[in-house]
Amino acid sequence: MSGPGDGDHAVKIDQDALRMSSAQILNARRQHLSESLSLYYNEPLTIVKGVGQYLYDRDGVQYLDARNNVCHVGHCHPTVVSAVQKQVAELNTNTRYLHPNLAEFATRLAARFPDPLQVVFFVNSGSEANDLALRLAYLYTKRKHVIAVEQGYHGTSKACIEISPYKTDRPGGYERPDHVIKVPMPDRFRGAYRETDAEAGPRYADHVRAAVGRACGQGGAGDGVAAFFLRVADGGG
Repeated sequence: MSGPGDGDHAVKIDQDALRMSSAQILNARRQHLSESLSLYYNEPLTIVKGVGQYLYDRDGVQYLDARNNVCHVGHCHPTVVSAVQKQVAELNTNTRYLHPNLAEFATRLAARFPDPLQVVFFVNSGSEANDLALRLAYLYTKRKHVIAVEQGYHGTSKACIEISPYKTDRPGGYERPDHVIKVPMPDRFRGAYRETDAEAGPRYADHVRAAVGRACGQGGAGDGVAAFFLRVADGGG
């Protein structure tokens, strides 16, 4: 954290963002937004600007953003801002019409995939992506079980919450259904098998094998593993 004007970026705060006091904003949130939408800190920050890796509050105080989980190229990246402004000023519709941008983007994206992958789905959130992945897995495998690594959080839809131990393991959380099997996070720092255990990797893998056996054990229609969900870069536990 630094004071106004410090750091690599000199920012100008839009006065329109200051039309409500922090207390007024908080009161309005409490009246009209769900309590499930949590806030950071005992005294929530009123953030009114983002530039690169920094966030700025209503007083122009600069904060290094190490928590935001949406921006991957920095806040207000000029290339991204320009592309979005240009597109929304020209056309914003669905994929049922032909447009070169959609075809070109799909082609460029698919070129980065290993063979034989070449088909893409465009979605607007991680929740939608994971929900769609589950649907595809269920349809393709005709199976029903999902193995999910502990602490994982995979989205806000019903199907994604069901496979998210980060949510189902919390007090008062959503109950994990029988078709979802949780396995331990392979954590060699705080987990059951640590750095001093030369067999830590195989021991964690044994839990996955046991889960597969459980999924396939009943022998009925739909038994077996449809999908395995692991949050590769865990940030929710």
